Amino acid sequence: MKEYKTISLNRAAVLLSCGIKLLRIEDSKKGKQFVFEYSPKVDELINDFLNGSLNCNIKVFIDNIRQLKDILLS
Repeated sequence: MKEYKTISLNRAAVLLSCGIKLLRIEDSKKGKQFVFEYSPKVDELINDFLNGSLNCNIKVFIDNIRQLKDILLS
């Protein structure tokens, strides 16, 4: 199975908010790393996010940021 890894909290929240499965959070040299199940949709979502054209439920996005922060700080 292919994986997508990121240390970006915002990218992780975007992927979670759009239904991409979070597999685990692991340690890396730069801190915690979010590991997601990869699909071609991941590239499209990240590109849309970076270009400012992503349509996403902002409440779900904010809730996911809070949830991920809680996980990181626990």
